[in-house]
Amino acid sequence: MLAMSLDIMGAMESRRHRVSRLLRDQVRSFPRLAGRLRKGLRAEDVHQLRVLTRRIRAAVSAGRRLVSSPRLERLRTSLRSLGRTLGRRRGLDVLAED
Repeated sequence: MLAMSLDIMGAMESRRHRVSRLLRDQVRSFPRLAGRLRKGLRAEDVHQLRVLTRRIRAAVSAGRRLVSSPRLERLRTSLRSLGRTLGRRRGLDVLAED
């Protein structure tokens, strides 16, 4: 029974590590893309930042299942708001292309 409990705890820790690494890698890309937007709103940069925002939100959602954290919840809420804003902008970009 103890061995099984340790196996479960090890698997959870492994998942936490993978989710943490995924989130860290995604977040590291964010400043570079956001910096591009400050220079000018190119449609491709808006699209890439929107995709990255969705990926970070997915990692945060996976993390929420493993660790309950008010910081993760605030991050998720902020990313959802940013994603909506970027989605509206992306919609305008797509319309302008047609």
